[in-house]
Order: sequence, then C-alpha cells, then structure tokens
Amino acid sequence: MILLSYSGSVEEQVDWFIAVIDDMESSLQLTEYNLAAAGYHSVVTFKDPKAVLEHIRQGHIPRLIITDFQMPEMNGLELLDTATRLCPSIQGLIVTGCPELVGNTGDRFPVLGKGDKDFFRNLVDQVSHLLPVSTA
Repeated sequence: MILLSYSGSVEEQVDWFIAVIDDMESSLQLTEYNLAAAGYHSVVTFKDPKAVLEHIRQGHIPRLIITDFQMPEMNGLELLDTATRLCPSIQGLIVTGCPELVGNTGDRFPVLGKGDKDFFRNLVDQVSHLLPVSTA
C-alpha cells in the first residue's frame, strides 16, 4: 500500500483541492457551483470513485472529499475509508438522499442529507467547519 502525506502547511501545498464525487452529473455541477459561490474555487469533480483514488495515488491530494453515498461500483464510505488509508490527512463528508442507509460512521465522516430544502446552505456550512475558505 502507498501511504501519502504532506507535512507542510495547507497554504504551501497548491495542489490540494476539494474533490466532489457523485455518479450524477447534475449533482456535481450544482455542488461545484454552490461551493464556488461560497469562495471554494479549487474544486475537482469525479463521476467515478476509482478515478479520485487514482488521482490520490498519483500525488494529487484533496484537502476534503465530498462524496455521494450510493454509487454503482463503490459506496461513499468505502471510498473515504480507502482514501484516508492512502492519505490520513484527507477529510471526508458523505452526502446522500438516504442518510439512514449510511449507518454509523462514528466521528470519522459527517453525513449530510440531500433531501433538505436548505441542502446547499447546510453543505457550505459543513464544509466551512471542515475547511476554512482561505485554504480551499
């Protein structure tokens, strides 16, 4: 297994970004738009969770992974577990239309329900707790 880490400050690491993973293109676009409107401009979207893992293996380390839970080949919890094994400094956030399916992630990864009318405001609030705007 490859273990990646970065010992410098976030400001010094220009390659760090927010990765958003969802198998629905419209969800990716809306999430990216809302994050950019809130000041998070370093956002990279992926439709395939395996693609973001390969990106990480190549040394492109996201500061935060925001992932859908239900996807065809790998669920969001499996993705975050694998990504944080590769690079323990990665933070994660699971977004889903069915939070009850995720189960208990303990303190590892917050879970945010997509069905709420204030979903994007809640998403930005959650991201701001995990990642200050100045580091995104």
